[in-house]
Amino acid sequence: MWNKKLIIGILSIFIVVAWKIALAAPSTPKYTVKSQLVQMRVGVDTIATLRIVPNKGFKFNKDYPSKFIVVSAQHVKCNKCTLTKKSGDVKTVGKIGVVSIPLSAIVAGTSNIAITGSFSVCNNASCHILRGQRLSLPVIVRSNTNRSRQNATL
Repeated sequence: MWNKKLIIGILSIFIVVAWKIALAAPSTPKYTVKSQLVQMRVGVDTIATLRIVPNKGFKFNKDYPSKFIVVSAQHVKCNKCTLTKKSGDVKTVGKIGVVSIPLSAIVAGTSNIAITGSFSVCNNASCHILRGQRLSLPVIVRSNTNRSRQNATL
């Protein structure tokens, strides 16, 4: 009788420890971010594109209410900082999620735009909801030489 209780107790402890280890283990990334360097001139607007490319066997979940927020940007102004699927700023192209970010170049320089994303990727067995994902988009803003020359001649 004692042996049975002892075995059940040890198994219970083992299950709890294994569960905690599984929860603490870092998960493998389910996607990569692909973006081209955004090159702009001061005073010019553009639509930058950020692509969420799911790893092999996964696809961007077109049914999840994806949301991306531009949290910091230097050298550019974000013309719309909250980008959602509902507003049409987040689209699915094949298995890839595409985020369109409207920007205005304000000051010459190089920086990364910090973006926080909440989205989902799925495979045939399950979906993974990814909240608070820290993403970045590289930007180079060059001075507008035409505007500088015009001002110099006035």
